Amino acid sequence: LDMPRNAEYTSACVVSDEGNYFVLTICENNDTYSLYRGNTEGELQLIQKSDKDVEVHNLSDDGMVNYVEMTTAEYGIINERNIMQYDGEIRCLAENVNQYQWDLDTNGVYFTTDEDKMYYVTKDESRILVDEEVTGFVTNVLDETSVYYYKDGRCYTIVDDAPYYVCNMYREGCELIYDAKMSVTYYYDRG
Repeated sequence: LDMPRNAEYTSACVVSDEGNYFVLTICENNDTYSLYRGNTEGELQLIQKSDKDVEVHNLSDDGMVNYVEMTTAEYGIINERNIMQYDGEIRCLAENVNQYQWDLDTNGVYFTTDEDKMYYVTKDESRILVDEEVTGFVTNVLDETSVYYYKDGRCYTIVDDAPYYVCNMYREGCELIYDAKMSVTYYYDRG
């Protein structure tokens, strides 16, 4: 591989499901981050080199890379997150987001903003307002096919492109377990 040999390799190494592509990031001199994509043909391509840290989220079998670039301050405090996509060219899907969750079926992403709004943005960069007064995503859900989020002490998901009430969430840390066969979501509260 034609990469800097003295660089520090980060934890971002992702391989596509079929193993045809891989991506990795390296950090040079504690302030320059490089994102590479390679394939089984032995090709290696520099996608991006900047002062922004990179967190790779997934790599499709056709080589499309979904990632987040972050501007960090001292002690790793994140000042800015941008949702990025590479498929032959770099596209910024959303700037300055708080939280995000990828929809791997469509390669789109749900994200929240400082104004407590939740949007969905597609690969073609179409942005759709999904809901308002959203306080965050439910992260401990055993259903990887849907997005769940908090609003007004309740949990919602998206059904037919619209918010759908699931249950009251009395506190964070509770679990949602989705039974796809029965189309039932169970709420589990340990305390």
